[in-house]
Amino acid sequence: MPTTRTGKSSYRPSDKPYPSIPISTFVHDPSRPTLPNEIIRTILSHLADDRKQKTLASCCQVSKQVYAIASPILWKHLRLTPWKTDEDGSLVLNEAKKDCGSTKTRQKNGRALRNDVEIFSLYHHDADWCKSESKSTLQLPNVQTLHLYYDDDILLHQDCKYSNNCRLLRSVKPRTVVLHNGHLGGRFTPADNDFPTQILQEVEVLVCVMDEPTLYEAYVSDWDIAELPRLPKIQKIYYIIDPFNCEHYHGWALNEWMWLMVCGAKSLLCRLKESAVVFVNLEALALFGEEGLTRRPQHVSQRFLKELHDEINSHSEKWNNPSNTSYDLEERKKAVKALALDVFEEQEEWWRYVDKRTIDEWKKTMKSYEQADEPNEENKDHQ
Repeated sequence: MPTTRTGKSSYRPSDKPYPSIPISTFVHDPSRPTLPNEIIRTILSHLADDRKQKTLASCCQVSKQVYAIASPILWKHLRLTPWKTDEDGSLVLNEAKKDCGSTKTRQKNGRALRNDVEIFSLYHHDADWCKSESKSTLQLPNVQTLHLYYDDDILLHQDCKYSNNCRLLRSVKPRTVVLHNGHLGGRFTPADNDFPTQILQEVEVLVCVMDEPTLYEAYVSDWDIAELPRLPKIQKIYYIIDPFNCEHYHGWALNEWMWLMVCGAKSLLCRLKESAVVFVNLEALALFGEEGLTRRPQHVSQRFLKELHDEINSHSEKWNNPSNTSYDLEERKKAVKALALDVFEEQEEWWRYVDKRTIDEWKKTMKSYEQADEPNEENKDHQ
């Protein structure tokens, strides 16, 4: 590059060797073809995952057309929680969400809350966080699916065993309820003041996602589950066993776990005479037991169904009465299914109850235990 005596470049700005990039002269032309709304909606629906909602919210600011499409997707699933996950995976209070529990319908987003929210997820919290002492409610008339995330003590209001009804649930009437770390006995009863049982009046599908502690509650000593809330429109109940914590709960034999589940299923069939009961991922029971890593889990579901049928047959006199004919007994046996995770993912409408990320994590956990159970080449040589 030529220089002057002072060592500075002799090029003037107009002498640059590369031409500057011209400023864009694009002008919006309404006559240009644009993407149909359905294609835009399909693209934006991939951002509905809770990890991508900030991106979806940003899309709402692009244009009026995109806002009209993106806003209902953004509000379709409302998640209210006071928590965030820290680096080691533990739940810690999130200061940015300290006011989320006081959300009201009469606010600037009230129209979206009333019209667009179809799925509502509520996490365990202090009663003060949701302002349950207030008489106000959160109006969500279009909610079809309710997810409740209980704490380890199966409490929704974790700071008070007997508190007022959760303000955020008073006006919700879903058709599907998913209980995470919940079950049909124990805390999930009409006596739970933090749980307004009137929301169960329209429920058709009840899903219990259980880890180990809730398996104890599946067993009820009597045939009738006295504490079971009234479910006048129930059609199907899912029990899904979460395998994530199974490594922490070794100590019981598979026979003991199986007996608890068989007794619980028998009681449900007797109490809910018109509904189907589906057990998912019973294979995890083999991993919970004391011999978990040495027992193959593939045949657990078949064994469960056989033992359940034998238990029902051994007490057939409780079924064969004027209201339960022998034909009804056989029908109730058929109403119980036991599905592996892969089959559940193929046959059932699992996406209505569990997100894809969770299913993938469960499958990964089950696979890791099964691989650990497989003898290595060195062990095979000694067998």
